[in-house]
Amino acid sequence: QIVRFSELEKFIDTPVKNYSSGMYMRLGFSIAINVNPDILLVDEVLAVGDQSFQAKCYKAIYDIMRRGKTIIIVSHDLETISDLCSRVVFLKEGKIIDIGNPVMVVSQYRAYIEELEKKRAEDQQKEERKKIFKTVIESSRKVVDGEDIEKLSRLDSEQNIKRFGSGDAIITDIKLLDENENKLDYCKYGDEVKIALGIKFNRKVENPIFGIRITDFKDNIVYGTNTRTNNLKTKVYNNGENLRVEFTFKVTIIGGNYYVTPAVGYKDSRT
Repeated sequence: QIVRFSELEKFIDTPVKNYSSGMYMRLGFSIAINVNPDILLVDEVLAVGDQSFQAKCYKAIYDIMRRGKTIIIVSHDLETISDLCSRVVFLKEGKIIDIGNPVMVVSQYRAYIEELEKKRAEDQQKEERKKIFKTVIESSRKVVDGEDIEKLSRLDSEQNIKRFGSGDAIITDIKLLDENENKLDYCKYGDEVKIALGIKFNRKVENPIFGIRITDFKDNIVYGTNTRTNNLKTKVYNNGENLRVEFTFKVTIIGGNYYVTPAVGYKDSRT
């Protein structure tokens, strides 16, 4: 039963010292859930394996929870924590920052991470500014020219947004919403959600194709759709026109971090 759950039948006679870290964690998790523990400690093991194996791990954990057992999960995966836990502890440098309701503690942790990222971006901008002004000083220029001003202005823009294409249409906004138009920070398996895109046209565009792609942290595509594959006809959009496009679907992927890439394309593959 342990071997069957771990899906390591072909390698069970191989010395454990030759196992990869993923194989080792698969086997360890399989042993742990099959000895009927009163307390199960899970340390990042749910990140192991493909989606099928991860889904099997989730089912095993839910089964243990239904039997009234205690499970302690150590993870940076906020979706997993939100899905599985009834009580959450936020640890920072070995000290308890907060403990309690999963939604509230996870929200506090998200805010903490956002502040870290904001500070990191600000520090990076400061360093870039220093480099630009150092170049000006070393070249004995008395003024900052247009190219330098453009570089400085780009530092104040959202550097984490990666754009591509001709710019004939741009995506100005993207939101994850529930059925009642409430903005969501995360969603769970089985939720009915929609991804809403705000699009602005900078020139006349005929019959564009609107689409989204969802990838996991390994950049594997787990979901994708567009108006063409759904046989939805679009129209002609003129310069300056704004549009909202919605993709509604039921969440059927397991807990984890996922990334949404929206796109607007032409039939001739231009974007």
